Amino acid sequence: MAVGNVDVRITRNRVMGAGPVGNIAQVGIQLGLGATGSIVANDVSGHAYTGPGVASGILVYGGPLYGGPLSSNISIQRNHLYNNDIGIYLSQGNEDGSPPGVRTNIEVVENILENGAVTNGYIYQAGIADLGTGNIIHSNHISGPGYDPSTLPGSTFAVDVVAGPAVSLAFLTPAQQVAVGGCSGPIVVQSQDVNGNLAIPPLTNFSITPVGDAALGIQFYTTENCTGPSVTALDLSNPQASSRFYFRAAVPGNVTLIVWNFMMTQSQAQQVVANLEVGEIPGLSVAANPVDERQD
Repeated sequence: MAVGNVDVRITRNRVMGAGPVGNIAQVGIQLGLGATGSIVANDVSGHAYTGPGVASGILVYGGPLYGGPLSSNISIQRNHLYNNDIGIYLSQGNEDGSPPGVRTNIEVVENILENGAVTNGYIYQAGIADLGTGNIIHSNHISGPGYDPSTLPGSTFAVDVVAGPAVSLAFLTPAQQVAVGGCSGPIVVQSQDVNGNLAIPPLTNFSITPVGDAALGIQFYTTENCTGPSVTALDLSNPQASSRFYFRAAVPGNVTLIVWNFMMTQSQAQQVVANLEVGEIPGLSVAANPVDERQD
């Protein structure tokens, strides 16, 4: 537990709850009321409550709803959470339960969340639950009937975010400099509401259009290392309202990648360089054949 004006690093711990119990709503790792820092590469399991509430594997809380300051600028990455009522619970709001008026900027990326059954007594289970503003949630792997929306519609969720309607697209990964013929690093695009919360768009299919010197012969893929068939479209209907893709260019130059449909559009400029080696130019994001383990 880290509460108050502290900056913490919580890394490589194994936190085991007691499983489904009725006497306490267990919490595995807890940050709140102004705490900041990172929660990385932990195993958190077995936090389940059969009473009238919920347990959580990782809890971040704050704001007037809890009588204290918001907790912000926290990185939650590469954790493995299984059989928790809520895997990762971001709970920060106003006294009336509405989202705060400022961004909390919590990053929840590349976590594995699993739940094999519905055991909560409330009943509410979610891989990720988010009451906040402008938190960054993508590339998490969520599985199991305990987090499947079809198990108990309205009670079980993969991702449950308090958000308005989707109004724009955002690239969540920085622009890259890529070698000719090499595979880019992952490029993640997401649809969001006006406050930067993820939100599934009304039209979920998007096209990818390249424009620029390096557009000739460019190909797009949804698998790492640019394997499998190439694609020209993305689907943002998943619970994280995002898609991850990669590209390989045949000629050097600049290329702007435009992701669009008839309701939304967003673009990002990339650079393709001949004979570039990883690490050759300091300060630039260089990708050749990156390794990334998770898909949306």
